[in-house]
Amino acid sequence: MATQATQTSAQVIGFVRQVIGEVKATGSDGVTRTLQVGDLVFADDLIVTGELGSIEIVFNDGGDLTLGRNSQGLLDADVYQTITPEDGSEYAASIDAIQQAILLGEDPTAIQEAPAAGEGESAAGDEGTSFVTVERTGTQTTPESGFETNGLFISFAETADSASLIDLLPTIDLDGDDNSQAGSGYLSHYTENSGPLPIADADIQVSNPDGTILESARIVLTNAQDGDQLDVSAISGLTAEVDGGVPGVITVLLSGSASPEVYAQAIRNIGFINTSENPDETPRIVEVTVNDGDFDSNTAVTTITVQAINDPPVVDLDGDDSTDTGNDYRTTFTEGDTAISIADIDLSVSDVDDVTLQSATVTLTNPQSDDVLAVGEMPAALTATINGSTITISGEGTLADYQSAINAITFENTSENPSAETRVVEVTVNDGELDSDIAVSRIEVVGVNDVAVIDLDADDSSSSDTGYETTYIENQAPVTIVDDDVVINDVDDEYIESATIELTNYLPNDHLVLGLMPIGITAEVDGSTVTLTGSATLADYQQALQAVYFANTSENPPNDDRIINITLNDGDGNSNSAVSVVHVIPVNDPPDANNDLVSTPEDTPVRISVLANDTDPEGDPLLVTSNTQPANGTLTRLSNGTYEYTPNPGFTGTDSFNYTVSDGNGGSDRATVSISVAADNDGPVAVSDSANTNEDTPIVIDVLSNDSDPEGDVLSITSFTQGANGSVTVDPVSGNPVYTPNPGFTGTDSFNYTVSDGNGGVDSATVTVNVAGTGGGVNTVPDAADDAVVTDEDIPVTVNVLSNDSDPDGDVLTVISVTQGANGSVTVDPVSGNPVYTPNPDFNGTDTFTYTVDDGNGGTDTAIVTVTVGAVNDAPVATDDAIGTDEDTPVTVDVLPNDSDPDGDTLTVSSVTQGINGSVAIDPVNGNPVYTPNPGYNGTDSFTYTIEDGNGGTDTATVTVTVGAVNDAPVATDDAIGTDEDTPVTVDVLPNDSDPDGDALTVTAVTQGANGSVTIDPVSGNPVYTPNPDFNGTDTFTYTVDDGNGGTDTATVTVTVGAVNDAPFASDDSVS
Repeated sequence: MATQATQTSAQVIGFVRQVIGEVKATGSDGVTRTLQVGDLVFADDLIVTGELGSIEIVFNDGGDLTLGRNSQGLLDADVYQTITPEDGSEYAASIDAIQQAILLGEDPTAIQEAPAAGEGESAAGDEGTSFVTVERTGTQTTPESGFETNGLFISFAETADSASLIDLLPTIDLDGDDNSQAGSGYLSHYTENSGPLPIADADIQVSNPDGTILESARIVLTNAQDGDQLDVSAISGLTAEVDGGVPGVITVLLSGSASPEVYAQAIRNIGFINTSENPDETPRIVEVTVNDGDFDSNTAVTTITVQAINDPPVVDLDGDDSTDTGNDYRTTFTEGDTAISIADIDLSVSDVDDVTLQSATVTLTNPQSDDVLAVGEMPAALTATINGSTITISGEGTLADYQSAINAITFENTSENPSAETRVVEVTVNDGELDSDIAVSRIEVVGVNDVAVIDLDADDSSSSDTGYETTYIENQAPVTIVDDDVVINDVDDEYIESATIELTNYLPNDHLVLGLMPIGITAEVDGSTVTLTGSATLADYQQALQAVYFANTSENPPNDDRIINITLNDGDGNSNSAVSVVHVIPVNDPPDANNDLVSTPEDTPVRISVLANDTDPEGDPLLVTSNTQPANGTLTRLSNGTYEYTPNPGFTGTDSFNYTVSDGNGGSDRATVSISVAADNDGPVAVSDSANTNEDTPIVIDVLSNDSDPEGDVLSITSFTQGANGSVTVDPVSGNPVYTPNPGFTGTDSFNYTVSDGNGGVDSATVTVNVAGTGGGVNTVPDAADDAVVTDEDIPVTVNVLSNDSDPDGDVLTVISVTQGANGSVTVDPVSGNPVYTPNPDFNGTDTFTYTVDDGNGGTDTAIVTVTVGAVNDAPVATDDAIGTDEDTPVTVDVLPNDSDPDGDTLTVSSVTQGINGSVAIDPVNGNPVYTPNPGYNGTDSFTYTIEDGNGGTDTATVTVTVGAVNDAPVATDDAIGTDEDTPVTVDVLPNDSDPDGDALTVTAVTQGANGSVTIDPVSGNPVYTPNPDFNGTDTFTYTVDDGNGGTDTATVTVTVGAVNDAPFASDDSVS
């Protein structure tokens, strides 16, 4: 081997004239630079050409040096001091010969002696560069193609004969047969998850042309990526050191004196590997050099292409393994609870080489009755479809999207008696190419005791929900507290152990009445609570509840609704509390008018309070609405219920009249007042008399003939006075006075007499005696003739009694006195002087009275007037009425019971007026007015009616109607609204709904749309419609409003869902 000259300084020795490809120079300071045209070169630079590189260097003294591809040249003194312009001409012919040999494909080492080229002691060149040119000024030969002298290192040094010696460097070719690529490099391919890949081909060639031993090798992975490793585990016979201290670079240093073959095998045993699940696909560059102890070989490059393979995604349903190991999850669903997620909150979805997924599948592998696998809110990019017990999620979404989507899938069982089998839910995700491993969610289902459920009215004919409503009417039969379709359900029990029935608002005279109980059930009543005990079937308890009744024994029960709570117990828990509402309707009870008995002495008025002993069951105030007249007296109404009865003069015995009372609510009753008039002796009535006699002639005067006694007692004269002009004695035969004028007296004389009825009653009268002289001058008494007259009932009549009376002397006659009629009163008209007869009210028939005339000369006479009173129709008396009814409920008013007719005529309603807030008609069957309140009206209204007695008599009264408020159901009006696809919308349904009573309305229930779900917003109370994913078109649902007082109505909402463009779905593609 030639001796290397020592570099004396980093002096400039030349410049680069031409460079092709990449050529590097490494200075004596160890710094490597890339050479370009015009660059300077320095003493001891090591010039290295690449795979396609070549360079021409011009030295300071004018000499040229050209290096071809894959060559190295050390510019030491042996080179730049040996090549001079003079030397160039001397060796030109030799170089030309070498080049010509190369052109002819011959071995250039056989052409020239050692100093120029070939094999000599001082030069052992082997497989040099593609072309080597040593130029002199003026002579240059460049081969266009030539002999392969790969790795030739040319070093020129001075010798004794000024010859140039060639020192050969070691070489390396990583792919000896160039089947992967030409040159000294190697091209290989690494696939993710493969084992270590040799960095050299099996036919790697390593040589040391001037020796048999190598000392070291350097293998550098110049662009290491995450997960890259150089595996040296298979190397033997050499020391291998791996250095990864420089980021992005991995260096393996092999050391030890060994043959090129050992180094070749060691290099091949170095394997490239990447441990990443998602390796970077940048081609890796591995530079390999060997060293013979003095110089490095050429740099051979292995290029490794890296192919990442798709890794399946991973889904872990319980990230921290808090419930189960691996990717699985365990949870528990308890009957009756809300739906639970099939994954833990720390669910994770990952994919080492993908940031998006394409689908997921969730399958309930062992579905049981009433299992529900449901989908909650999906991320915008994803769509979920349900097919039986499988949910498929599709759409390109991020890992986080799919994580959220799986967390939104829930499980529940809606059964009241779910199977206890553990449900197995399998979950996989797919990245578009590969499914993940199956993650399993195991759900334990825990049943709980379901209490019995009772519905008192299964078909809701009286009440919604589980309640029942019925009506009890006063004095009617007890009512059952449940409907005949009462139903008891218990999903996990066939028997009921007890029941409690409680009247929560007991009122006086309320009763829970028991009927016949089924065998095995015992009933006990304790006040307002009924307890049923005994283990019996559901049907038996249904029958038992139907045997419990409500009643009220009062004649005036409060009309409060009675609230009855009914609860069952299956031995493990109480059922729902079902409520039976009993509407109690009191019925107006008529008043009780009790007969009255009073007494009074003859001719003595008496006051009677007829209401004092009358009663009304409801305590209504009573009103006397009518009365009849007594037969033997007069009746005067002083105030409500108080009358004054005056017996007719002289009447004794029993008289009576009837009266009718009303309670103001349509109830009435009639009673009789009996008056006992005790006999009280009435004094006789002595009527003055007149008589005529002649002078000195006694006269017997029958004074008793016109006297009377009310009781008909026999009268007798008990005393008399004497006349002024005559004497008076008693006729012992007749008992009448005998007047004897004084002798010779003529003229008028008088005396008084007293009569007695034998019972203490006496009266006195005057007897006027006209004593006529024998010469004919005596006054003659007048002659009063009886009269008869006719008048109508209640019509006074003046009787011209004098028209048929006469006086023998022609004297003018006047009526000086009258008696009273039995059924009428008599007065004397002060103008005409005639009697005026006034019949008693409503009297008709025959009556009489007497009158006395006087001739002005002491002569009088008495006659009888007979009065015939013709019957005249008396108008009936219509009495006001009052009645109550419920809103929107017609009521028939029985108006006639408290109306009356003095003549006892049958009364009929002939006409009615209309109410302000209701209409009135006459019932064609019973003839009574029927009042119908206007729709929704409540309050007080009135109308009048007219009665007729059939004889032209009419009267009018007022009916006051109290209309009680009754809840009117609300009116729900249909709505329509629009929204976009996949966009929930809140529907403000109430603004166009109304309630006749002005009650506040709330939405209590909604149905589901055919293509969307409906919930009630807990804040606004409005329905929220959510269309099914991607649905567009028209959908409907219904909602129910409630007025809070039991009134409901239902309307339909029509939702128009507008189509929205869905983004396209782009899938990754691959090509090879």
